[in-house]
Amino acid sequence: MISNKQRFIKNLGFLYLSRIIIIIFSLLINIIIIKRLGSSVYGDFAFGLTFVQYFIIFADLGLSQYGMIEVSNNIENVNFIVNNIVSANIILSTFSFIVILFLVNILKFGHVQKEILYVFAFLPLINSISVSWAITGLEKNFLFSISNLIGKTLYITLLYLLVLDKSYYFLAAIILLGSNFIISLIQFLYIRKFIASFRFGLNKFWITLKKGLPFGIMSGLFFIYGSLPIIFLKIFNTNKDIGYYYISYKFIFFIFTLFHLMSNASLPVIKSVVNNKDINKEKNIINELLRFGYTFAIPASFGIFAISHNLINLILGIKFIFVAHLLKIMAISIIFGTLGSIMIGYLTVKNLKTGIIKVGLLSSLYGLISGYLLIRYFGIYGAAILFLSIELVVMLLLIFITKSQIKMEINLLNLIKVVLSASLMAIIVIILNQGLILSIIIGAAVYFILSLVLKTITKKDLNEIKTFMASK
Repeated sequence: MISNKQRFIKNLGFLYLSRIIIIIFSLLINIIIIKRLGSSVYGDFAFGLTFVQYFIIFADLGLSQYGMIEVSNNIENVNFIVNNIVSANIILSTFSFIVILFLVNILKFGHVQKEILYVFAFLPLINSISVSWAITGLEKNFLFSISNLIGKTLYITLLYLLVLDKSYYFLAAIILLGSNFIISLIQFLYIRKFIASFRFGLNKFWITLKKGLPFGIMSGLFFIYGSLPIIFLKIFNTNKDIGYYYISYKFIFFIFTLFHLMSNASLPVIKSVVNNKDINKEKNIINELLRFGYTFAIPASFGIFAISHNLINLILGIKFIFVAHLLKIMAISIIFGTLGSIMIGYLTVKNLKTGIIKVGLLSSLYGLISGYLLIRYFGIYGAAILFLSIELVVMLLLIFITKSQIKMEINLLNLIKVVLSASLMAIIVIILNQGLILSIIIGAAVYFILSLVLKTITKKDLNEIKTFMASK
């Protein structure tokens, strides 16, 4: 019988296997776009995606999350569920499409921004036929991975071959649209195997919306606070600043996503403990998961700080070296986000949606107030600070809510040892100043050795991982 920690590692491994391709391709695509289009046009591209994402969230309104749960619990009714949710998505996405076109025409956007938004206006419509939520509910994650692999491979290939400089921005937007359409089409054609027929209907429209709304509010609020730096940069700064910030965010998001998977991977472990209604076990597993999280998130954030210049110089080139300064500021958010994702997983299992919504609402309000001041007076540095501070606020609010459920205990001595190990690692990497790959190897080796010496990673941890790997 495997332990809870081994179950956690097992779930994390499966999630990494199905998601890693997507996040790698996403980062590579953004690297190609900013290098080919330049930071200014890339800023238009980034704002366009952010602007339209508000309407994609509205068109979804939590229905995908609700649908995934419904399909997993009622596989025999998948035909009925898909018909209702896709029908609702089509109605909402059509409305979103019309509103986007209206706003593009009345708001004072530049010529390039307008043309990009005209193309991206079709994204909600394409997203309406995406049934990735149903595929996940049916536990057919291989199809989810394959469809994304095909679509992203096509996207990155066409970008590399056809988008030669910033004058090709419209083609870059069209390629993105086509890639999303292919992914959605593959998924929709596959799901037809599980449904007798697709029938557009309105008879369950309002009931379906009501059931998905709580999920929609949560995802909407968390997107709002995450997008605020880009919105304020559009108001007070230049598209070039948006480009610098957005690519910095994409690098951080790449690392953060790997750790964010801990939230999803820990759900089965947390759920089994919560179902037993044993508060002491709940406390122990959450405290253990938090220890596991910060043990690796702290060195990751310190490591990004240490290698940021080498990283940007190698991947983007010296003309984008300013991005390294933003990475140094934003890197610590990896710690806050990792710990927050574990607590969100726990609160989700406890069905404390109201608490999570409050976190999103308060964080968004904080972002609106502080974002106006930080970005107006400190520009792009203010945007990086805003991103970092919002993640800190989210983590603190989640700690407050989680502590109302269980007694959270952090081993302060162990935390100090982890910070000390990560700090020494970063200092050594900076002093040696080797190439990117060698710096990563040196950093990993130094941290691992210090962790064993200071016992922040124990022999029990290593034996459990070794036992799990042997069982595979």
